[in-house]
Amino acid sequence: MIPNSLDVTNDGKIYWTDSSTTHKLYDGVLIFMGPATGRLLVTDPVTKSSKVLMNGIHFANGVHLSTDESYVLVAETQRARVLRYWLKGKKAGKSEVFVDKLPGLPDNINHNGKDKFIVSLVNPGSHFTNALPQLPLLRKFLARLMTLAQLTVQEINSLFPSFWLARAHHMIGHFEMISPLKVFDEPRATVVLINHEGQITNCLHATDGNVTDVSSMVAHNGFYYLGSPFNDYLARVRI
Repeated sequence: MIPNSLDVTNDGKIYWTDSSTTHKLYDGVLIFMGPATGRLLVTDPVTKSSKVLMNGIHFANGVHLSTDESYVLVAETQRARVLRYWLKGKKAGKSEVFVDKLPGLPDNINHNGKDKFIVSLVNPGSHFTNALPQLPLLRKFLARLMTLAQLTVQEINSLFPSFWLARAHHMIGHFEMISPLKVFDEPRATVVLINHEGQITNCLHATDGNVTDVSSMVAHNGFYYLGSPFNDYLARVRI
């Protein structure tokens, strides 16, 4: 289980995502290559019970409730799209694609406090990660290859313990292993603003390399604040 993101209703119910039921976070690349096991769940702190609302999500990521709490959005990172699960109305209990074919991999979802959802796109300039959703056979091959490599290194390390073998075992399947590929990517950060009908209305880009790999953007007091687990700084841009 990889608890990822959450949002809370006015009455205290917690809607949250589980990115994978088969891997740990340090096997992030393997999650992208493997089957879709991500989930959307709701937890009621009063009854102390949880319920699975959606499963089969390929790396379930950011989650955000609509302003009237009639539905909740979920970022399906590996497929470059955002899903919507209805909580109220005639469609209650049903899910659908909210926005598809995003120009990057969606991470966290926030709201601008007015009428737009803010969706941050990780690696928008990556040719490698953006091509993966369209190549299922390649994903399967790479997943099996990395799993075989992990098992081989693990076995050798059990016989001849070594810091470097342990490090290699950790790196295989970890997000760090794709870092060398970034030299071929465009140094770009992208965030899209989407209205409540699922239409992209604004697209913000940074192409000078000063800000990259934005995973979350929050609007506050006339500024956008941009964060990322891959960077050692918090960026700020005036709205």
